[in-house]
Amino acid sequence: MITLSPIASRFRASVAAGALALLLAWPAGAARAAADPGAFISTVSTEGIAALGTSLPSRERFARLDRLLHDDFDISGIGDFAMGRYRRMATAQEEQEFFKVYPEFTARALSLRLDDFSGASVRVLGNAVDGDETIVNTEITRRDGNRVRFDWYLTGSNGHYKITDISVGGVSMRLALRNQFASWIENNGGRFDALLVVLRQEVAALN
Repeated sequence: MITLSPIASRFRASVAAGALALLLAWPAGAARAAADPGAFISTVSTEGIAALGTSLPSRERFARLDRLLHDDFDISGIGDFAMGRYRRMATAQEEQEFFKVYPEFTARALSLRLDDFSGASVRVLGNAVDGDETIVNTEITRRDGNRVRFDWYLTGSNGHYKITDISVGGVSMRLALRNQFASWIENNGGRFDALLVVLRQEVAALN
């Protein structure tokens, strides 16, 4: 029997709340090139919020977010990090399945929280280079006046970027994924295939 961690539902909510700005930031088909990372985030965030109002059907919202994750995220790098030490346990077939289902799980979890950020505004606070990554600091103000700090981690240059992580209040999205995935594996006998079963169950529950 596959056991879901008691924090699973809270994890879905934290991932959704912590990374939803990603959906607001990249509308499907938007031109993503910009002179610098700050301009890139500012431009596409404004366009994304305008494009993703609450009038959109949930299926369309999910489709846009799914395209976003595959087009603009470092799916391979984030997935490698999220698997952590358990990657050594995975067969080639299990690893292939993981990279198919984990982005879908993440996209569907995020899509649940669209309404919370409808009509939000984004302000770029600044950016800095940290090794191979550029960190863009932003503040998102929701319609109720609440402000949320988002730090975006990007690789790339000359207006062509990939998102490697997003941190909300100091909490890393990819670290949250790794911790939750490890918990699901450890709660099910240390079996990597158990993670795949739980991810499928979670995706089905989110439909």
